[in-house]
Amino acid sequence: MVTQSKTSLRFRIAPPSRQKSALQRGRAALRVLAELPDDTHVPLMSDADRQKMERFVDLFRAGDFDDIRAMLADDARLDLVNRIKLEGKEKTGL
Repeated sequence: MVTQSKTSLRFRIAPPSRQKSALQRGRAALRVLAELPDDTHVPLMSDADRQKMERFVDLFRAGDFDDIRAMLADDARLDLVNRIKLEGKEKTGL
């Protein structure tokens, strides 16, 4: 039998109390959004981030995992104890 604590460690699942808190915060945010006029534009993510997400989804659906890895490597960052800060696949070695 797998207990909640073993499952949480193995799959990095938040404990039930944190899951419930996240659900409560999400529901509260949805209630606020539901009260806004229908023509209100609510940017949930920037256009650049939306384009990245759409590209990721397209690559995932196509099963192109090499391009997904390359895409993720472009955004890789290394911050080592505030001494070394590197960004991008060339500098981080990915």
